[in-house]
Amino acid sequence: MSEFLSPFATAKFLEGVLEALPVVRGNFFQTSLFSGFETRDTKTVNFDQDFAVNNVSAMFVNAKADVTPIELGTYGHKELYFAYTKEGWSDDDFDTLNQRQIGQAFGQVNVLANNLVNLQRKAAIAELRIQNLFEVTSTNLAKYGSYLAYSEKHPKVLYDFGRDVITTAANLTSKELIPSVNLTTTAVTTPWATTSMPVVATSGGFTAGDKMWTKAKVTAGSATPWLDVVKMVQTSRRYSGSPQAIIMQATPYNVFNFDVETNYKDAASLTVQALLNISRDVLPQIKNVDGLTFRRNISLGDGTVLPVYTYEAKLNDRTSGVEAAILEDGWVMVIPASNLGKKIYGRIQHKAAQFAAMPRFVHRWTDGKTMTDEYEMHSSFLLGHTKINSLVSWKVS
Repeated sequence: MSEFLSPFATAKFLEGVLEALPVVRGNFFQTSLFSGFETRDTKTVNFDQDFAVNNVSAMFVNAKADVTPIELGTYGHKELYFAYTKEGWSDDDFDTLNQRQIGQAFGQVNVLANNLVNLQRKAAIAELRIQNLFEVTSTNLAKYGSYLAYSEKHPKVLYDFGRDVITTAANLTSKELIPSVNLTTTAVTTPWATTSMPVVATSGGFTAGDKMWTKAKVTAGSATPWLDVVKMVQTSRRYSGSPQAIIMQATPYNVFNFDVETNYKDAASLTVQALLNISRDVLPQIKNVDGLTFRRNISLGDGTVLPVYTYEAKLNDRTSGVEAAILEDGWVMVIPASNLGKKIYGRIQHKAAQFAAMPRFVHRWTDGKTMTDEYEMHSSFLLGHTKINSLVSWKVS
């Protein structure tokens, strides 16, 4: 007797779930620049920047000699408003909920259970999107020392923390500390350079691009990636005291590694010794986050050993779906201590939240006619830095 329409033929067995188009999710910059967060009930946050030269020694004078009275230096003041973001979601219709959901066995549809699962998934996506916004904003802060909060649904608000930018080849040679510079022949254009907002860190490059990182220039002796990185680390250390890692994109890392292996073999061997002395479990100790790839440790000859990472995290465009890197190629950065960054949450601009300051607020209401539940996740935030010159960022290729 044949087994016509047996359970084996009608009830398919689900072996597992295949993830579609998996990508590396990045959250390095938002976790390495900021340690924790705080909330403020004020409408704005105030940052003062001191321009005084305070590191001056006293001098020997005669008891009856006149001296110049001490005068306090000038300072810059920035009053910054919070930026706002929110994501929304709602119940699915009956036809959608009456179908098998991802990961479910066949023939086991539960409409109410599906609704709860889908709402949970949408809430998780909303949180992920806000975290991605933090990452993009943090990356822009690292690149430019500033960032812009803007969309067709948000006014233009520029957050500029006043990082020093070297704009001439003469200054590149003469200056001991260089927080930001563009070594290429192409201007580094910030996302807001074409708007009415001030242009920040767009100067650029040197006319011939002599210092740009390429293997040919390294061989010719005109580009010095190793010495550039040493200067970057020295700059970060002078302003912060504690650089924690070096971030390079793929192209500059390949040129840097070529320079080390070609011209600084002693430094390369020191790196090997450092690797032997550090446990594999402890090696990427800066952060265990997606988006980073550990490349090597470098020894700077003064007892300092810093890890070098590349950062390959990407995001999909909100409307087109096109994938693009969060940090485009060509950048080299030195990341200082995380306690120098400020992540501040402001008031939620909604009566149901009592206008209180908090990291997130989810508002829920029901459409009286359709009985559909609607949700919105709100966040009001500001990302700042108290020693922006220690967050060193060079465009090298």
